[in-house]
Amino acid sequence: MIKNFLLSALLLFCAHAGAQTKTTSIDILPRWSSIAENRFFVGGHFDFNAVTVTKGKYILAGRVAPNVGYFVIRNLAVGYRSDWDVASSGDALDFRNVLYVHYNQPIANRHAVFVNAGGGFGYRSNISIVTRERTISTGPILGARLGWAYFMTQSAILELAVNMDQSTLNTDFGPVVSNSTTTKYALTVGFQILL
Repeated sequence: MIKNFLLSALLLFCAHAGAQTKTTSIDILPRWSSIAENRFFVGGHFDFNAVTVTKGKYILAGRVAPNVGYFVIRNLAVGYRSDWDVASSGDALDFRNVLYVHYNQPIANRHAVFVNAGGGFGYRSNISIVTRERTISTGPILGARLGWAYFMTQSAILELAVNMDQSTLNTDFGPVVSNSTTTKYALTVGFQILL
């Protein structure tokens, strides 16, 4: 399912970028001025979290995060993102629903730095290595990204960022409730398409 989503997103991005390759006189205008208020965007990013070794096996962990947003004023947007953690071990499901605020600060015609901060609700489902029983954890999350954005075309933006998020999840073991706070750092590659 994730492979199909990534392939579909890549095809949509390439088709949209290919339609924007003609050079016109409008290309000499600052790209960031095209991000005006009342404009929607869709996109997503992939976070590369870590490689861990468990029982002699390498486990690659990452996050796929499709998003949708709306520019309320120039360079300031609000949006919704759904984060799905994926691991090559396949024994855990981890996702988050996040509302966020995104701000771009243009530094050149095609370049900008950005900050993205948000919060929401997280869910984690794990299978115990010892008992093979499934545990479910839920709770609030907070996160932030700091990065660089590049206008590839008039409406396609490439993003590179460093991501940090913190989740405090509660796990119910019958009469006992366990709290765990996790902080994750990640490198992020993403794209946005202005509609």
